[in-house]
Amino acid sequence: MRFCRALARAFDDREKTISNGISFLGHTYPVTRFAPPFIICRRGSGEDTEGLAILKGSSRMGEDLLLLAVYRPPTVSAAAVAQMRRFFVSHLGTLPQSGPPKSVQQLLARQRQMQGLAG
Repeated sequence: MRFCRALARAFDDREKTISNGISFLGHTYPVTRFAPPFIICRRGSGEDTEGLAILKGSSRMGEDLLLLAVYRPPTVSAAAVAQMRRFFVSHLGTLPQSGPPKSVQQLLARQRQMQGLAG
């Protein structure tokens, strides 16, 4: 149970998680992408590589849930993450809406507004 709390805390501090990686079952996985609700990691190289992905969402009762997958070639992270997302939404709960940060959303809104004024 302690390792579940540690995995959940990985979402709390981006810099710490990226610098330390994710520890799971005696292995450390360097983080290759920190993009909540996902953290994607990979260790090894070539044929001897192993990926780890963690998804954080909410149960239908509103409780935090983690879904973790460890995968090896020929599976790639894009396929694993897509399958995890579908499984979570179909069977477990909901995922937070992802999109650009608020500052980027505001910038895009201003650009659209300026284009509307110019047109």
